[in-house]
Amino acid sequence: MTRSLYNQTVRFLQTDEARVALVADITRTNAELAVANDMLAITNAKLGALAGTDGLTGVPNRRSFDTAFEIETRSAQSDGSQLSILMFDIDSFKAYNDYYGHPAGDDCLRLVARELAAGLGRPRDLLARYGGEEFVAILPQTDLAGALAVAEARRAAIEGLAIAHAGSGSGIVTVSIGVATFSAEMEASAVDVLRRSDEALYVAKRDGRNRVHGITDEAQSIHAAIIAA
Repeated sequence: MTRSLYNQTVRFLQTDEARVALVADITRTNAELAVANDMLAITNAKLGALAGTDGLTGVPNRRSFDTAFEIETRSAQSDGSQLSILMFDIDSFKAYNDYYGHPAGDDCLRLVARELAAGLGRPRDLLARYGGEEFVAILPQTDLAGALAVAEARRAAIEGLAIAHAGSGSGIVTVSIGVATFSAEMEASAVDVLRRSDEALYVAKRDGRNRVHGITDEAQSIHAAIIAA
């Protein structure tokens, strides 16, 4: 009887110790899983940021622009505010690459992107690389006059960098900028406004480069304003 009771007690103690060990193992495993999940979340966030960033210039890429454009368009339609688009193009950039080489061209793109972004200080303003030597900016709650003022300031800022450009008539790197404004009351859709910003850019380059050209839709007619000769 005594030996039987002793054996039962030993088995009970062994079982209890095993349970404690098991609980400790589970706790440790859960902690390790929590750390692993945190690291995975951080990695996914970094990957998401990289997916939306232009690898060369560090500004948002076309994918980020498309997402932001859709969001801001809906917001403008919802609250009746105006939304302006600025389309930038580095003047005679092919000639720059041909003369100075592509590494220098990459440096030029980075400098221009940084300077353009520096002038967009509001939280919802967005500058993105649109493709090649083109950049695009979204200015929520901004009318044409305000957008033209921002565009002219950015044009002058790039001119002020005085980056040598032997293939340009001015001798320095400059940008041409097309501006278009959207609001829910206008006949044009948001997609039309994006297209018109590109058309305005074409006019700015056609009329001599290193200038700003803006268009909007009023009563189904185009209103144009050119500044910065």
